[in-house]
Amino acid sequence: FVNGIVSQADRIGGLIQGMLQLSRIESGTGLQIEPFDVAIAIQPCLAAASAMANSKEVDFSFTCESQPLVIHSDLNGFQTIASNLLSNAVRYTPAGGKVTASLSREADACILVVEDTGIGIREEDLERIFERFYRAEKDRSSETGGTGLGLSIVKHLTNGLGGSVTARSKPGQGSRFLVCLPLNSTSSR
Repeated sequence: FVNGIVSQADRIGGLIQGMLQLSRIESGTGLQIEPFDVAIAIQPCLAAASAMANSKEVDFSFTCESQPLVIHSDLNGFQTIASNLLSNAVRYTPAGGKVTASLSREADACILVVEDTGIGIREEDLERIFERFYRAEKDRSSETGGTGLGLSIVKHLTNGLGGSVTARSKPGQGSRFLVCLPLNSTSSR
């Protein structure tokens, strides 16, 4: 009984933190534009995702260009985007599956791609996954422990930093998320 209470309290805490983060993004507060190397900035996110993948017996890999990839953006925002996408990929990939992430430069943009061989998302849900509290797998929501805010936060942060995020997926075949951030953020925040 106590474990259930603690679990629900953690879930409510996560909801509150997610709502506060969305509120800060929408109000234009809290973003600090500064130069940073995305390959270095993503390391804590990769470490957390790798540990999670190991505990689930999911193969995890990351590739990055050998040249430094410096962008002028919000470091915490970038890490939030990467963490949400990586943790979702691992969370929705069963044991024996694979999650891959990559960073690259294309023209004047930094491209983050996170792909998995997980459960996938139905086409009718794909259009709505970036909405607040929308959960494509409602029957699995208690198993995964998510709040339904992660992808909404990803979209709002990406847009706030002058970028874009797209998703492709097929049920049973996995998902692919692509985040494109300008090398120099157009955010005025």
